[in-house]
Amino acid sequence: MKNGSSALLVAMPGELREGLGSLLLASDGVASLIIVDDLRAASVFMEENCPHLLVINLAATGADLLSELTGITAKCPGSKFLALAEDAAQAATAESEWADIAVIKGFRAAELSATVSKMLA
Repeated sequence: MKNGSSALLVAMPGELREGLGSLLLASDGVASLIIVDDLRAASVFMEENCPHLLVINLAATGADLLSELTGITAKCPGSKFLALAEDAAQAATAESEWADIAVIKGFRAAELSATVSKMLA
């Protein structure tokens, strides 16, 4: 395995998830990637493993599940949290409540890769 950090991606199956996974693995600093479908699966994974970076596609989470993020962030206080938001309001809420950084969908791949690399530096 190459030197670097572990990342956990929360996204529903599909092209977006596959693309995000590939982009994360291509980012400087990311050596390994685990992909799960939802926050419940992320929470279970994080009972025993704290990734360096947790990337959450907020479209894959129900509003009722967002309350689980508080518990997830408490389990792994050393992890960085990146939200992929649907709009500016969702991004602002994520950043004010739990995310280190939130980006609004429509971002360029190079921007996301640079953001991930900076978060893990």
